[in-house]
Amino acid sequence: MMKSIKPPKGYHWMKKGNSYKLMKGTYKPHKGAVKTAKFAVQKRHYG
Repeated sequence: MMKSIKPPKGYHWMKKGNSYKLMKGTYKPHKGAVKTAKFAVQKRHYG
């Protein structure tokens, strides 16, 4: 299962490959910028 997450107010997501980072500033279309980040939901603890 995947979950789409919006960034905190005043930030936007940057995607590179399969990873995301937060960047300060509101979303404006540019290379790597995405409105929501998609993460896999872990269903149980391992270990």
